[in-house]
Amino acid sequence: MQGLLIDNNDKFDITIYVGKDKDEQIFADSDKESLIELDEIDAKDVQNVIFTFRSPAYRDEVNLLKNAVISDGMNVSFDPSTVRYQRFKNLLVGWSLKDSKGKTIPVSESNIGKLHPRLAGAVLAALDNKLS
Repeated sequence: MQGLLIDNNDKFDITIYVGKDKDEQIFADSDKESLIELDEIDAKDVQNVIFTFRSPAYRDEVNLLKNAVISDGMNVSFDPSTVRYQRFKNLLVGWSLKDSKGKTIPVSESNIGKLHPRLAGAVLAALDNKLS
């Protein structure tokens, strides 16, 4: 049976559409039509950003959960935001973000941390949807 082992070269893309409303507020969504309708953004001003992820393997899930469980010796808690961020950071292998000179911005933890919160939120939601 094919597909039972994940190859490190297995990748998938998530496209996020980004635009600004009349008040210059940034909005982002994986559904272009929803972005235009709900956020009153002119279709001609919408840009897309492509995020490329490697497919997760079992080891990735184990490591995610290991980092998300917090214990102080007496209590144990689970931090889902840590899981989402770590999954994003660990699986992201490329994106189409460019600097002002048109050069691709390198993927790094520092640059991931600089993403606009609405863009990052749209990517996280789309990634959750893709992997569930």
